[in-house]
Amino acid sequence: MNGAVYTPGIGVYVEHMPLAGGFRFETHVHREHQMVWTASSCILVAVGEHTWVLPPTLALWVPAGVEHTTSAPRAASMRGVFVHPRIPSPWPVPTVIAVTAVVRELIDLLSDLELLGPTRERAESLLLDLLRPVYVHAITLPMPVDPRALEVARHLEQHPSESLGIERWGRKVGASGRTLSRLFVEETGLTFSQWRTNARMRTALTRLAAGDPITAIAFHAGYSTPSAFITAFRRTTGETPGKYFRDCAPR
Repeated sequence: MNGAVYTPGIGVYVEHMPLAGGFRFETHVHREHQMVWTASSCILVAVGEHTWVLPPTLALWVPAGVEHTTSAPRAASMRGVFVHPRIPSPWPVPTVIAVTAVVRELIDLLSDLELLGPTRERAESLLLDLLRPVYVHAITLPMPVDPRALEVARHLEQHPSESLGIERWGRKVGASGRTLSRLFVEETGLTFSQWRTNARMRTALTRLAAGDPITAIAFHAGYSTPSAFITAFRRTTGETPGKYFRDCAPR
């Protein structure tokens, strides 16, 4: 992706990007800073081994030059908010920020390229002044390299409710359970159980951001009851599903 094309006097450029469900921008980098946001549904942004799930109340600030991928589990109305590199980045690393009602209105206002002069300068300055970081747990899901472990990981990404144990997985991919366990720890830094839980939580977060019922989310993620899912969710993220995005609601 080449990023924004600026006209004189514009420091913040907003690009509308309707995304179909399943669409993915592969690893890319911008010369500008970018605020990745969607006005509907949710999007996933990954930087290295970390993935953030972003509903319309959250965006991710990505400083210029940082490689990232962006994907849409469902159809989404993504906005690429590009900030000219002459403007210093408020944060040196990718940072989740709250999208309040005022921030949302300013993004819409700045999408009008005919808005120029002092009015635009004030709107751009106000938008940047109003950005506030919030803490949201990023799901870590590094992929193994060994083809046997990678086969398992890719299957679990697509089928998070799969409940096969490590020994049965080993027989399916031609390795002992002990070997497969060792590969996950050595190549991802996570045990097989931890990796599978993180894969389930990432899937659950996309459905949670889309407003799906907890019961449906729990079963899709491989948990027999909503209470079992809530316990695992809290253990992984430090929050209950109901509270995870609540503190970032627009004001």
